[in-house]
Amino acid sequence: MNLRVLWVLVFGAFVLSSSFNAKAGPIVEEAARAEALIAEGKGVDAVIAMDTAVAKLWDQLPLTFMEAMFVQKRPTAYGVYDRRESSAFKPGEDMIVYMEMAGYEYGRDGDFFIIDMAADVEVKTAEGKVLGGQKDFVKLGLRSRIPNREFFGVVVYQFEGLVKGDYIATTTIKDKQSGDEAVFDLPFQIQ
Repeated sequence: MNLRVLWVLVFGAFVLSSSFNAKAGPIVEEAARAEALIAEGKGVDAVIAMDTAVAKLWDQLPLTFMEAMFVQKRPTAYGVYDRRESSAFKPGEDMIVYMEMAGYEYGRDGDFFIIDMAADVEVKTAEGKVLGGQKDFVKLGLRSRIPNREFFGVVVYQFEGLVKGDYIATTTIKDKQSGDEAVFDLPFQIQ
């Protein structure tokens, strides 16, 4: 038997047994409503129902990163970036980091939804010894008429005084609306 077919059968059995043991939650209910609406030919209503399901899922997420990487040049839009192939930099060279976050909360200002975050950075040796850092060195935010879930951030590091070797940049993003924090490490080398 094909491994893929076996996986589908096992997954299907799990879903069926799970559906008998648990009541469907609001996310599943909205997704099912979206399926019913599309079957009725109500495409716009189906998209709205599915967006409602995603919003309910979003509300349950902690602040987290979907992407965090070094890129070749400063991105201008969500998902529009060229990943840097190497994490090796010359002393003093700009280190451009692209991030996509999820699970942040929105503030409100009249008709506008507000995304409001700040970033800290810490530089460590490859062994974890902290060499330095900076709190609230950059603010990230967006003001939009919709609760935008395609939000990205860019930070540019330029670490002075590092000798040749391996290091780690630890970035902490703080969501000012929820108080949540999320952290990621990017190893890099100075050549």
